[in-house]
Amino acid sequence: MLIWVNIDKPTRTYTIHKAGTCTYVIQKKETKHKGIGKLKEDGGWLPFESMDYVNKFIGDKFSKYEMKQHC
Repeated sequence: MLIWVNIDKPTRTYTIHKAGTCTYVIQKKETKHKGIGKLKEDGGWLPFESMDYVNKFIGDKFSKYEMKQHC
């Protein structure tokens, strides 16, 4: 199952969403400041194949951000 991580730079948080029926994943869209599949000025939505990949990515770049688990 694909895992989507919404990284929000202004609030220094990241939220973990499981793909499938999650409303936020279904309704996500790219904006001027947040990307899908890439990070922009305010963050973005990034896809991962496992929590191991999520943890490594966050640990390397966003270890001081607060984690939120949505679904």
